[in-house]
Amino acid sequence: MSQFRYQPTHDLLCFSLHRLVLSSNGIRTIPNLKLHPSPIENVKQLALSANQLAVWQDVDRLAQWCPRLETLSLAGNPLTEDSEFARYSRQLVIAKIPSLLVLDATAKSSGNKAGQRVRDNSSYLVHSLP
Repeated sequence: MSQFRYQPTHDLLCFSLHRLVLSSNGIRTIPNLKLHPSPIENVKQLALSANQLAVWQDVDRLAQWCPRLETLSLAGNPLTEDSEFARYSRQLVIAKIPSLLVLDATAKSSGNKAGQRVRDNSSYLVHSLP
């Protein structure tokens, strides 16, 4: 599976779904959300580790799909492992998804001033990323 296969329809709303595991599925991109509300808007835990996500726009789209996301696993994706910004990937993901409490099994630090700086400058960073 290289991309989520999603057909917009109100029949697919999954209001009771809170945990979604999509690790190791070969996912290459997160599509734009075309239906509001999101059918997975109540997902709080999402595992996307060991896929092929490689662009920061996918993280932006995750925030649209899962606005209540608290726990996310992205380890093993080119985005977090191979890009020139890999060493900043944790701070960038936290800045792009402010609702996150846990990223890759590590709690977000509540007093992280560096994370706040990244959030303040995230629009600049997004435009600078490949």
